[in-house]
Amino acid sequence: RVVSSLRMVEHGEYRLQLSDDTGCLTELSEPAYAYFDAPPLKPVLDESRGYKSPVQMCVGQSITLNTNSDAYKPNWSTGENGTTIVVKSAGVYRVRTQSGGGCWSDWSDTLLVVQAPDTLPAKPTISVRNKLSNLYCQGDTARFETQNGYKNYMWNWGFVNNAKNTLDLPLHNVFYDYRIQVRIANNDYCVSELSDEILVRAV
Repeated sequence: RVVSSLRMVEHGEYRLQLSDDTGCLTELSEPAYAYFDAPPLKPVLDESRGYKSPVQMCVGQSITLNTNSDAYKPNWSTGENGTTIVVKSAGVYRVRTQSGGGCWSDWSDTLLVVQAPDTLPAKPTISVRNKLSNLYCQGDTARFETQNGYKNYMWNWGFVNNAKNTLDLPLHNVFYDYRIQVRIANNDYCVSELSDEILVRAV
């Protein structure tokens, strides 16, 4: 094929040979190899708590956004790079990824983060009612209490999630450390950080 330039569209080995006006040909050039990298698949954007767009974010809260494409270089609409970013303000977020050869994927579906008027609850504290020591007799029931007036209480023991600010826990196991923590929430999305741990033991 006689051309002065060649647009390569397939993988392969390419060589060049020149001809003069008399039709004499030069030797073939050294080979040039063409390799075409495929763009990555469209990435998926997830919010760390599993919520879908639009995501409510309360005052004082930050949320983590993740992408499933850890095999490539993720680039976020914020200009940040990495498989996760921490979002502290309302906005529209999306991510794309780049292959090792420099090809970009399509942008992910967008995730809308909306600023809600509610304030993030303060870190809760736990007290043990009617007990001066953290030692109990086997079979006793320990009652743990935290701040009242919130919609949900998420105790780590038994994954209890209800509207009670108290947890009654029967202590059946001797010399076992029961480690209790709680989160509180004033709605479905404004959730406090985990409280400090309270430890009790049955003897």
